[in-house]
Amino acid sequence: MPFHQDIIEQILSKKIQSKDELHKVKVQLCKKYNLRTIPRDSEILANLPADALENGV
Repeated sequence: MPFHQDIIEQILSKKIQSKDELHKVKVQLCKKYNLRTIPRDSEILANLPADALENGV
């Protein structure tokens, strides 16, 4: 899903530094991709590459 690819890219590139920033980006991307609901943080984490979680993203 493009939403997950986009937000994960931003997380891994350290553009998102706080939970507030994460929420703002989620809202922006939901509008961009015409999503009716905002994905939960746990759903985003489930789509992170395993090595990113091991490295402490």
